[in-house]
Amino acid sequence: MALEILEKPEIAPKKPAITRLKGYNPHGPLKRRRKAGLTYPPIQFGHPAEAEFAKVLDYYQVKWQYEPRSFPLQWHPDGSIARMFTPDFYLSELDLYVELTTQKQNLVTRKNRKMRLLKELYPDINIRLFYRKDLQRFLARFGVRLSLKGQAR
Repeated sequence: MALEILEKPEIAPKKPAITRLKGYNPHGPLKRRRKAGLTYPPIQFGHPAEAEFAKVLDYYQVKWQYEPRSFPLQWHPDGSIARMFTPDFYLSELDLYVELTTQKQNLVTRKNRKMRLLKELYPDINIRLFYRKDLQRFLARFGVRLSLKGQAR
């Protein structure tokens, strides 16, 4: 059964995004996290770069959530969801979603397509995509040297 890409339905973007129940920060002892006001349970990140990004956010006491929402992007003819997009982080104080990709630049076409579709369907969503080089430069500012060779996500 082939998927049919539907035109942007009027009622679809009004549906609430699906919420995932996941914890947040796995870094540092619980006592130190409580002092900083970070009392959430540990989680498993999909990639080591995400964990390093979270450490930097924690150091600067930026409140964040890991994969808190999923946005439907395409629907089957029967109305069920065919494709979704789940950004890696949500920075609540900045009202900003952050997506990290460690793939080589020539392999990120699918992710760019999903980002464009997300912006079309949900124009009020503020989202930023960090590519491999952006992420390496950002983490290098904080003394984090991340080897991304052979790793893709």
